This record gives sequence, C-alpha cells and structure tokens, in this order.
Amino acid sequence: LFYKDTGEVSPEVWDVLLYQILGSINTEYQEALYQAHINGDYQTKQALHENYFSETSNALHNHVDIILFQLNELERTLSSKNVDLLPRIPLIRRHNDFVKQTFMAVKAQLG
Repeated sequence: LFYKDTGEVSPEVWDVLLYQILGSINTEYQEALYQAHINGDYQTKQALHENYFSETSNALHNHVDIILFQLNELERTLSSKNVDLLPRIPLIRRHNDFVKQTFMAVKAQLG
C-alpha cells in the first residue's frame, strides 16, 4: 500500500480514502466512485480525486502522523521491558523500525 523505498502511496490507498470520505459527506458521489471503479471509468475517478484531493491528502497526513506517534509510544513502552523476560522484543523493535521508516518515507513524499 505504501512503497518502502520511495514512500509513494498506491492508487488503491487514495481510492479507499476517497471512498471513506465521500461516505461521510456525499453518498451519491461515493456510489459514483464505486461504479467508476467497477466499470473502469478512469475519468470519473480522476475528477472525484481532483475535487476532493485536499480532504484525502489531509486524511492521509493525519493517518501517517498517528501511526508515527503510536510507534514512538510503543518504543517508549518497549524500552521499559526486560528483554530476558520478553525475548521477542528485538523482533518487535525491528518490525516497528521497518514500519516507522516506511511511514517516514511516506511523510517525506507527501511533503
């Protein structure tokens, strides 16, 4: 969904975010997006994405910021744990570092 090395966001993520946003503000447009997706109507999808880019961009920025905040909180929690009692902490830490680096790349890509 996010490209680790470049931080690029897949088109599917933008589609899902837009679909979710339209569900809360305009269900007719939400249905239009769905039908455009099912029918391969790229022009309609693109027009909706352009009209609601600000909303989807803000939603993605917020999501990335929340995930990064949560990862920092998890790191603080892990720092207080005894590795001898919880031997999987290094594995969890490596996973969280991977996720954090990916989300930092996404954040940099979004600007």
